[in-house]
Amino acid sequence: MNKHLKISLILNSSLVVIFLFGMITSLLGWQWMGINGNLTPETDNFLWFFTVDSNIFLAISALILVIFEVLVLLDKRKDIPHWVYVVKYVATCTTTLTLMTVILYLSPLLGLDFWKLFLNTNLFFHLVSPVIGIISLIFFEAKEEMSWKVSFLSLVPMGLYAIFYITNVYTHLNNGQVDPKYDFYYFASKGIFMTLVMMIVMLAITYGSAIGLFYLREIRRKKLSQNK
Repeated sequence: MNKHLKISLILNSSLVVIFLFGMITSLLGWQWMGINGNLTPETDNFLWFFTVDSNIFLAISALILVIFEVLVLLDKRKDIPHWVYVVKYVATCTTTLTLMTVILYLSPLLGLDFWKLFLNTNLFFHLVSPVIGIISLIFFEAKEEMSWKVSFLSLVPMGLYAIFYITNVYTHLNNGQVDPKYDFYYFASKGIFMTLVMMIVMLAITYGSAIGLFYLREIRRKKLSQNK
């Protein structure tokens, strides 16, 4: 299992480094791919975006896991606390939602301009980090058994974000109309009813992906147990 632990350490360390690189280049406005593919609305508050929030969560959970993995490899600890794996699982669910939203919702919405979703920092936050998180979770973090009930925790980040998003949109109406500056995911463009419908759909997708990740991880865990 030390081999898996070391690979997990590499993958989770890369998540932290990628996040820092992405945030720094984004804040500095460095278009390192040479093309301005910035789809961010006119706001300086980057914490408004679920993409950013989910990647912050993933990076923090990865950093926590890295710390404990280093302690185990240095024989300072015997094992990694259960809660660390749970937090990493929930964080991975949030970035998986980001990935699915980009592929299933935003890409069709942008049509031929979908490629802008994968430029510069967006390449990392929309694709690379979510994929690394999934791979690490399923293949290299499956030692610890978890209850399927932890999948419900995945609804918490999205639920909190849904409350923020709806509140932010409807407290910043422009002459009674939804302002695109605040409705940057276009969830509220069809009225409050469709806004609520979209949020319910997003919560359903969140839980569906959480269950999927849980069982894929569980299959891997059982396989590793049999190979002991």
